Amino acid sequence: MLEFVVFSLNYIPCKELISVSILLKSSSSYHCSIIAMKTLLKFTRHDYIFKDVFREVGLLEVMVNLLHKYAALLKDPTQALNEQGDSRNNSSIEDQKHLALLVMEALTVLLQGSNTNAGIFREFGGARCAHNIVKYPQCRQHALMTIQQLVLSPNGDDDMGTLLGLMHSAPPTELQLKTDILRALLSVLRESHRSRTVFRKVGGFVYITSLLVAMERSLSFPPKNGWEKVNQNQVFELLHTVFCTLTAAMRYEPANSHFFKTEIQYEKLADAVRFLGCFSDLRKISAMNVFPSNTQPFQRLLEEDVISMDSVSPTLRHCSKLFIYLYKVATDSFDRHAYHSVSTPPVYPAKNVTDLKLHVTTSPLQSSDAVIIHPGAMLAMLDLLASVGSVAQPEHALDLQLAVANILQSLVHTERNQQVMCEAGLHARLLQRCSAALADEDHALHPPLQRMFERLASQALEPMVLREFLRLASPLNCGAWDKKLLKQYRVHKPSSLSYEPEMRNSMITSVEGLGSDNVFSLHEDNHYRISKSLVKSAEGSTVPLTRVKCLVSMTTPHDIRLHGSSVTPAFVEFDTSLEGFGCLFLPSLAPHNAPSNNAVTTGLTDGAVVSGIGSGERFFPPPSGLSYSSWFCIEHFSSPPGSHPVRLLTVVRRANSSEQHYVCLAVVLSAKDRALIVSTKEELLQNYG
Repeated sequence: MLEFVVFSLNYIPCKELISVSILLKSSSSYHCSIIAMKTLLKFTRHDYIFKDVFREVGLLEVMVNLLHKYAALLKDPTQALNEQGDSRNNSSIEDQKHLALLVMEALTVLLQGSNTNAGIFREFGGARCAHNIVKYPQCRQHALMTIQQLVLSPNGDDDMGTLLGLMHSAPPTELQLKTDILRALLSVLRESHRSRTVFRKVGGFVYITSLLVAMERSLSFPPKNGWEKVNQNQVFELLHTVFCTLTAAMRYEPANSHFFKTEIQYEKLADAVRFLGCFSDLRKISAMNVFPSNTQPFQRLLEEDVISMDSVSPTLRHCSKLFIYLYKVATDSFDRHAYHSVSTPPVYPAKNVTDLKLHVTTSPLQSSDAVIIHPGAMLAMLDLLASVGSVAQPEHALDLQLAVANILQSLVHTERNQQVMCEAGLHARLLQRCSAALADEDHALHPPLQRMFERLASQALEPMVLREFLRLASPLNCGAWDKKLLKQYRVHKPSSLSYEPEMRNSMITSVEGLGSDNVFSLHEDNHYRISKSLVKSAEGSTVPLTRVKCLVSMTTPHDIRLHGSSVTPAFVEFDTSLEGFGCLFLPSLAPHNAPSNNAVTTGLTDGAVVSGIGSGERFFPPPSGLSYSSWFCIEHFSSPPGSHPVRLLTVVRRANSSEQHYVCLAVVLSAKDRALIVSTKEELLQNYG
């Protein structure tokens, strides 16, 4: 009858709803209460007004009381049933559970978009009760859905902090609880800008990083430190959710990205991943003593569904998954379907090193359209590249390193990614971590790493980085020095690129501790003489040919337009992020005065112009015309179903007497037919599509 009145007659029976609230409060029959809750749930989904009606008639308070009763049942089932005197324990527990789930579902609908209901829900203790029952698996999902609406409300800071604290205080092996909490937060972070800001303020990044630290040795083989009984699939499910949450929290949030980069730091993230147990402690690429295998198990590394790695050890499989996660963090592609996978070049049977170099260098990568959003994650991948190792399968470890190196090389294929990674210092990190592979032409990782360095160097390069690159493996005995020459001629000391700080200090100490000169000797005429040790043939005595070719390629202009006779227009380069835009204030386009009804105007009218330089109005377009010169690089247009125009220039102005902004000039490049459209039609900015 109630459903007929509401749905067919569009009438709100308040008195009858009050009677239903009394029925629910008495809890005389769980079966009857379940039927009533199902009806009320239909009402909440029928019309938004029922959110206010349920609050006014007291149904919201009754539902919170039912939630408290169910929480008491979960805490002590025996005592709760004894107090009710119910002999049918099993059926009663199931009915109470069914009723509680319906109540939480109705509360979720009532809290959605209603700040008033959220405030009253907190006053009645509903928020605290919902947080307390999250730890119980049978009602966790419904409780988390209710908490999600609380987090999205204006005062949801405490709720997010409480949820993160619950995850942090759980035992390390309670993986399912942590995964469910992170998934609930993940959906909130994707939906709300405010929640992403709150996530940073309540220490969400610290909680997530500490969660990784708490999983130390969870991926070691065999498992250790209490991880023997934990399912590995649950471990990776949690790790996947962790990286998804980090990425979602930084999406469209420059403040969050900067906070993670400077305060949490990607180096610490790489260390936390390394301590999971599947990576070694090596920090630099070592000399090659094996060759890649012919089975090429990591050829299609980024295509997780098609990888067949049954013959690969679990340690290397774990490493490959973590590299995939870091790649998706770097490109922000966890839940975006517009990124293209990169296949590594196939490894054919090679009889010698020359054949190996040939097919690695001549098999081009499929170019990737992936855009680097978080360059620190790419640096973390490079840091972990040297930590890949396997005693039982060293050739497969090299396969994985080669696959990751090819992926990193493909990422710096585009101009924008090169600029981003140069700013992040990838070329210096390459010399620091991969100096052995860059110095040895026969190393399997040499071609992709040197190609990567070449692309970065053609974009930007510091003198110290170039000097360190040319001095790799000390060609022409450039590594010979002693204490007197260090002081007298300022011979370059080891830089921080290819040497760790401890090694660099020890080398300088050993040089300064030399007794008699063993390279240069001082004769009676106070002149230095070169000893025989300097003219002896040494290993790496010449600059490798590939390094010379790389230097020539770095210094050769790749765009003749930048070095021709044509003059390119001056330009202002704005933020190159995907969500960036440029905005310039032009004094010549000051706000116009409102038109005066009087025929006589005075000089005081000109003083009413509050913007620009000088006095008086600036008419637009100016009588003498307007020149606008610019250039844009468009790598590809959007797909036809959702083709979006490229807005080259939009001029907006307003009058002093009005707060409305008008678009008075628009230059648009149509993505559909590649036509340049220039429009001077004035329209409101908020209606400009």
